[in-house]
Amino acid sequence: MNNQIEFHDIFDYYYVPFWKTSFFQYTVLFILFSVLIFVAIKIYLKQRQKKLTPWMWALKELEGFSVENFETKKEYKRFYFKLTRLLKEYFSLRFYWKVLNKTDVEFVSFVEKQKLDLTIVESLQKVLSGAAWVKFANEEVLKTQARKDLELARQIVENTIPEKGSI
Repeated sequence: MNNQIEFHDIFDYYYVPFWKTSFFQYTVLFILFSVLIFVAIKIYLKQRQKKLTPWMWALKELEGFSVENFETKKEYKRFYFKLTRLLKEYFSLRFYWKVLNKTDVEFVSFVEKQKLDLTIVESLQKVLSGAAWVKFANEEVLKTQARKDLELARQIVENTIPEKGSI
């Protein structure tokens, strides 16, 4: 009496693909969940972030300007290029004027035609005329003059801030 169970050789090697393993599935879920959380936090922070008005943006940018460490003409030249670009961007954002592609002279004449306050136009003219000498005529510039022009630019922005009732 043969009570032994016979095994038939009908089974092959069993292979589980890696994407069906629980480790892989949990890892993918973790990554997707992490990305979802990251995107949700980014959206929340962006909505919570206060929108900058053009004058707040310009004043913040002007705070980053400094002439204290400048030594060469090239540094002053770069400073005046940035300063005039900032003023053009500010007027473009603040008044919706298309002035970014205008030269400094065209910009001043355009602002004069817009009937802004005369002190603003004169201040702008002073800054841009001094900047033109430094940018294009390689004129020497004193640190005190650069500070004055920076302060004039700050005053221009502050004088064009609308009153609270007119926004």
